[in-house]
Amino acid sequence: MMKLHILCALVFASVCCLAAESEDSPVAVRMKAIARDFKTLSAQAADASQKDSSIELIAAIRKNVSVAKTQKSGPASELSGTKLEEYQKRFTQGLGELDDRFGKLSAAVKAGDSKQITALLGEINTLKKQYHKELR
Repeated sequence: MMKLHILCALVFASVCCLAAESEDSPVAVRMKAIARDFKTLSAQAADASQKDSSIELIAAIRKNVSVAKTQKSGPASELSGTKLEEYQKRFTQGLGELDDRFGKLSAAVKAGDSKQITALLGEINTLKKQYHKELR
C-alpha cells in the first residue's frame, strides 16, 4: 500500500514538472492571443456587418501588443548585455510598428474603406513574417 502511495506521488510530481516546463511565457501568451485575434480579424475585417466585432478585436490586439512591449520574449532570455539590449530594442520597435498599423486599420474599419483594410492586413502580415524571421 505504501509503495502505491509513493508511486502515485512520483507520477503526480512528474506530471506537475512537465506541465510547468510546457507553460508559455507571459509574452508567448500575448503573442498567441494576437495571432488568434488577427486570424479572426483577417477573415472579417472587410465585412461591414462585422464592423463592431472587428473594432473590438483590434482593441484587444492593441492591448496585447502594449503589454507585450513591456515583457521579455523567449529568445531574449538566452541573451545578455548589448545583444539583449539590441534584441529588446528591435522587439519593441517591431511591436510599435505593429501597433501603428493596427491603429490605421481601426480607422479604416471605422470608415468602411475596404481597399485600405486589405492593404493594411497585408502590411501587418508582412511585418509579422519579417519580425518572426528576424527575432526567432
